[in-house]
Amino acid sequence: MRCILSIRLAQGLVRDFRGVSLVALMALTACTTDPQVDPGTTTRPGDPNPDGKPSGDVCTDGSQCKSGVCKDGSCKDASSTDGVRNGDESDVDCGGASAPKCDNDKACFAADDCKTKNCEANKCAPAVTPGNDKDGIQNNDETDIDCGGAKAPKCANGKKCKIAGDCVSATCGKGGVCVEPSHTDGVKNLGETDIDCGGPDAAAPRCAPGKACGDAGDCADKVCQGNVCKAPSFTDGIKNGNETDVDCGGPDPGPRCAADKACNANSDCSSDGCNYEKKCAISASCTTHMGGDTCGPNDVSGMKQESCCTKVDAGPYKLDKYQITAGRMRAMVERLGGNLKGYAMGLPAGKWNQADTDELPASTAEVNDALGSFGMAGKPKRSCDRTGAGGVGFGFGGHTYWTPPNGSDKSDFSKDTLDQKTLNCVSWPMIKLLCVFDGGHMITKAEMDYAFTNGGTSQYPWGNAPAYNAAVQDDRVVHQFSYATPDVPFGNLSKNASGDPAEIAYYVAPPGRRPMGNNSYGMADVGGNMLMFVDDGRRTANPPRSPFVWSISWERHGQEAAGINGNGYAYYNTQNNITLWGSSSVGPEAPYGYYGLGGRCGY
Repeated sequence: MRCILSIRLAQGLVRDFRGVSLVALMALTACTTDPQVDPGTTTRPGDPNPDGKPSGDVCTDGSQCKSGVCKDGSCKDASSTDGVRNGDESDVDCGGASAPKCDNDKACFAADDCKTKNCEANKCAPAVTPGNDKDGIQNNDETDIDCGGAKAPKCANGKKCKIAGDCVSATCGKGGVCVEPSHTDGVKNLGETDIDCGGPDAAAPRCAPGKACGDAGDCADKVCQGNVCKAPSFTDGIKNGNETDVDCGGPDPGPRCAADKACNANSDCSSDGCNYEKKCAISASCTTHMGGDTCGPNDVSGMKQESCCTKVDAGPYKLDKYQITAGRMRAMVERLGGNLKGYAMGLPAGKWNQADTDELPASTAEVNDALGSFGMAGKPKRSCDRTGAGGVGFGFGGHTYWTPPNGSDKSDFSKDTLDQKTLNCVSWPMIKLLCVFDGGHMITKAEMDYAFTNGGTSQYPWGNAPAYNAAVQDDRVVHQFSYATPDVPFGNLSKNASGDPAEIAYYVAPPGRRPMGNNSYGMADVGGNMLMFVDDGRRTANPPRSPFVWSISWERHGQEAAGINGNGYAYYNTQNNITLWGSSSVGPEAPYGYYGLGGRCGY
């Protein structure tokens, strides 16, 4: 900034070679700015002294004032006649909103600053021919003022456009405005297969159904057919939409998932059972780990093996490969909140006989009673109390379904250890209900006969030889107290007066630990571990009696079966002759469970 002294002679200037005399002198000082402007700038300089004094303050020259104007000893407001470039003027007293338009060669920042409407390199230039790309008017085929169209320069971002070629960015976006290319610009670009979706850029959204695609990876639902993204369906061979696995599961109506398919809820699965690994279980009772997938030949506690709900085809029958575990019963109990009675009441007549409903527990507390030492009130069991107080006084006994300690009803084993074992001390209606819960039925005598004799072709499940001898230890069967729970030291167990474990769970094996005794269909423990309840319509209410079949068990029932037969078969297979638990000859005092009696399901 520089200040210029402007001198006006009011009455004249007298010069004398002998001296100089000023008759009268009026002085006005003003501060102005250099009008030079860098070409291309669009920023107006504003007042010459932004930090100077405001209008009305005392001054001696313009450099002291914000406006650059000092007159009559005080700062003045900017005006278009003050001889200073200030306000929004582009040059001294011209340009801007209020001042007159500038002559050629004066500084300018827009075409409107100039009389000619032509500002080139920040200098007002001669007028141009109307209609060219410098006239400050949107005309010809321009899409915005002096840009776009076939002849004018391309428009900067923010300017109007019709096609990509109108824009410097080559992107005419949403609303017809030039923008930088992006996946939200409303234009198919950057390799997209449709507008703002698809293509190789992972940052681009995947395309919705109906949008163009090159392959399945372009589509949100991973289905591209005929270069068009399709909505998910249960027949497209892809896990998409709300499915939990390929073409199954999820909240939408459609196929439910088969075993081992992914699931989030029980309802995703055809078995109505989603297990602890978020995989569909074979049956609803095998959703937990212990007693759910710990069945098989490896005698390692807690080892994941085969599903305890594995099924085999045995001639005309489909049967459980394994005897029912305590863990399977616990899975059903927890799923039903202990209200087995309420669940049974809702079953159709073809699946359940309501005459058996009253014998079922209606709460978790009643379940613990029913499967514990003594049974529910008025429904006694035999040999399920390890102290003998609730049975016939053997001095040993016990149940494999873990219940919270309650006086003498306690266990030396953890819940996890017991859940893996074959279930005992359970009533006939509870076994029947579990099989219905799993979509099946309690095994029948005909099915047991077929399984034990391999369809009538052999004397034993493993064949005809070697013959079974109840008095000799046999690696094919769990019998004659031959199994010992491996993960609990014998010395830590409570003992009876004879020095034997007071709790018979010690001798009860998890299903499948003796694979050498499997039948020809692969069924485990057809002989050994537990006797089997059977569903042959022989359950009686008064007195209460439950049908079962004699076979080999963990105790010594193989020799008893042979004695009944009189032929050493170790299985009481006389045609249509079923023994009733609770009959005068078999546990008349305890028809609601026994420590050597369990179950298996058929389908």
